[in-house]
Amino acid sequence: RVGLAWNVKGDGKTAIRAGFGIFNVMLLGNYLQSVSRKNPPYSATLNVSPASFNLAAAGSYALGVAPSILTSTLSPSTFSEFIQWNLNQPYEMKFNLSVEREIATNFSATLGYLGSRGTHMMQKMDANAAPPILVNGRPFVAAGTPRPNRNNGVSTYSTSDAKSFYNGMLMEVKRRFAKGFQLQGSYTWSKTIDDGTTGLGNADFAEGVRSQPYNPKSDRGLSALHLGQNLVINSLWTLPSPVSSGFASYLLGGWRISGIFSTSTGSPYSMNVSGRNAPDLSRSTGGQRTDLVGGRNNKNITSGTTAGCTFINGVPGPISATGTSANTVAAGQKLGTPDLYFDPCAFFLPPTGFYGNLGRNTLLGPGFKNVDFSLTKSTPVRISEGSLLQFQADFFNLLNHPNFGKPSHSLLNAGNRNDPLVSGAGQSTTPAGSERQIQFGLKLIF
Repeated sequence: RVGLAWNVKGDGKTAIRAGFGIFNVMLLGNYLQSVSRKNPPYSATLNVSPASFNLAAAGSYALGVAPSILTSTLSPSTFSEFIQWNLNQPYEMKFNLSVEREIATNFSATLGYLGSRGTHMMQKMDANAAPPILVNGRPFVAAGTPRPNRNNGVSTYSTSDAKSFYNGMLMEVKRRFAKGFQLQGSYTWSKTIDDGTTGLGNADFAEGVRSQPYNPKSDRGLSALHLGQNLVINSLWTLPSPVSSGFASYLLGGWRISGIFSTSTGSPYSMNVSGRNAPDLSRSTGGQRTDLVGGRNNKNITSGTTAGCTFINGVPGPISATGTSANTVAAGQKLGTPDLYFDPCAFFLPPTGFYGNLGRNTLLGPGFKNVDFSLTKSTPVRISEGSLLQFQADFFNLLNHPNFGKPSHSLLNAGNRNDPLVSGAGQSTTPAGSERQIQFGLKLIF
């Protein structure tokens, strides 16, 4: 690690700071134990015959000894999990540069850049999926394509070949605590990209294994941790007492209020196919993505109103009189709302056998807003020097503003192209955060 701080003019009013460091990411035991204990000789497949065999009794026999138990280590139905031999050491390079300037007494402003690069990060893929071929430049999996190893089933492979990238601009205005008042505001504008945020568990961030097993760059896109814009303002004010002595000072003195306002853009998510449009025999049946209608983008997909459509063979077209609720999106519905956050008519099923052309995490979910407020009253008590009786009231989500999570990733059902819309497609009704909560506390300091 290396860093510097420079008092530019020597008057303590302008400072330039910079730093760079390389940090190893520890390969903890969880990365290794899951894949090791699921493979021979620690595990095996048991085939019990007849069906009525007493499994409890079977536990008293060594594997392969009991006459009604057969063991095998590989079969077309076997699930295997492997990890890269001689893993590369994952590491991150972090760097920053900032300029801070005093703009008035007790007031300062900071403008800075933050960045990081992750190398040899962990990701997961299917190692024994049916391989695709290229048809008109697009990967295609023909029906009936076998696995490369026909004597084994689904195989998950953990590798250390993923990368991550972060670039961010930081702006901060700060008033140091003086005369009973403090204020700080921070704004970050950033972008986080990676090859896959899943590092350990297959359900991490609802992503799982790579969407195209044999295309390492197919999932490079916004990280599940991406938060494009984030603004936080906090303040603290010790209220001046109108009197300095007597009983009135006990009632009117010692009051302090504080608050935190935060708002951010939404986190990214992918628009996936339910089932497998490309029959690659992969572990996950909901990881493949849809195609995107030309001319549609994040802005017009989640704002305005939908023109409506009817899906015919998985493709949206003009609303048909014969359309059902399972293949029709009604026109005139407002987008960006919990009832219909995005327009399903902006997506369609790829031709059977093809992977979709939509990138990973190309859509942004609903933003987040919140106000927390606190009121504190400190009253001196005659127990010992400095003793205080402190009352505190905390209001979380003071305005009771409703925040909602990301819509479901699943949109179109590859197994039913005539009625492909998944139930609840486009809705964002899962709460994010909590409703207004109030708590009171009383504390004696002595």
